[in-house]
Amino acid sequence: MKTIIALTALLAAASAAPSCDECKQGVGKLVDNLLLDESLDLQLLLLNNLLCPMTEDPAGCVTGFNNQWKAVARAVYPVFLDGAKVCVDLGACGAKSFLSEETCDDCTAGVNAIAGLAVMRENVLEVIEYLKGDGYCAGSADPAYCQ
Repeated sequence: MKTIIALTALLAAASAAPSCDECKQGVGKLVDNLLLDESLDLQLLLLNNLLCPMTEDPAGCVTGFNNQWKAVARAVYPVFLDGAKVCVDLGACGAKSFLSEETCDDCTAGVNAIAGLAVMRENVLEVIEYLKGDGYCAGSADPAYCQ
C-alpha cells in the first residue's frame, strides 16, 4: 500500500512540472511580453520611481534610464533570458511532464524562479560585463562613457 501511495505521489509531482519544451515556450512568451512597448514603459516607470530616488542624482538617473533602458532591455532579455539556458537552470529540461498544459500556479512559480535567477550575483555580474562590451557599450556613441 505504501508503495502505491509513494508511486502516486511521485507521478503527481512529475506531472506538475512543465516539460522542457513547455518551459522554453513560456520563457519565449515572457521575453516577447517584456519587450512590448507598454511593458518597457512600465519597466521605466518602476525603475524611475523605485531606484532613482535612492541615487545621489535622481534626475540624472531618470534621464539615463529614459534614454537607455529600452535599448538595454532589447540587448539583455533575448540573451540572458534564452529559453534553453533558463529552463536548464530551472531544472525543467531533464524532467518529463505528463500534463499537456501547466497550471497558473506552475506558471507563477516559474516566473518567480526566473526572477530568482535574474538577481543572482553571478548572473548580474555577467549581464554587466556583457553590456560593457559588445552587448551594448561597444555600439554606443561613447563607449568609454557607457562603461
